[in-house]
Amino acid sequence: AFKKPTGLAVDEAANLYVADRDNNRVVVLSSAGAVLRSLGRTNPQGRFIPGNGAAAFNKPTGVAVSPSRIAVADRNNGRVQVFDRGFSFLFDIKLDQAAPVPSGTSGSHEDDDDEDSGPFAVAWGPDGALYATDEGNDRVLVFDAQGAFVVSLGSEGAALGQFQLPKGAAVSALSYLYVADRA
Repeated sequence: AFKKPTGLAVDEAANLYVADRDNNRVVVLSSAGAVLRSLGRTNPQGRFIPGNGAAAFNKPTGVAVSPSRIAVADRNNGRVQVFDRGFSFLFDIKLDQAAPVPSGTSGSHEDDDDEDSGPFAVAWGPDGALYATDEGNDRVLVFDAQGAFVVSLGSEGAALGQFQLPKGAAVSALSYLYVADRA
């Protein structure tokens, strides 16, 4: 059973990818609902447990699928993991190392807790760029197809171009970025 599924993506074959947050795994379901694959770290009893190595997750919250890659927002590890479509690990992007937050500019929220740190959602652009919401720092980070940092978008606030705990991201075929937050 799922425990707090938080991110969904669908591929061209109508397979559903689910970031199953509290089970520390990503599950792939066929369009008929059959489990095709589960990815994550397991204990000797076969239960999924938190981990920090390649293809191990600690509260994954987002998943995105492109024609050649899969990205997973590995929230409590503060990174995005990137895989090929066969789930072979390619690389990860540690958000705090790739795009450090300038001193004095990180988000501050009255109800802050550990749940508000790290990437929450991921999305692929039509050009292969990867977008990741950095919820606790009220920004969206953009990386090229090889995982190199390109730009940080937004800051804390409720005005145009600002975010308050951005949770969702989608990119259109025309490269328009859509972000859901609570501002």
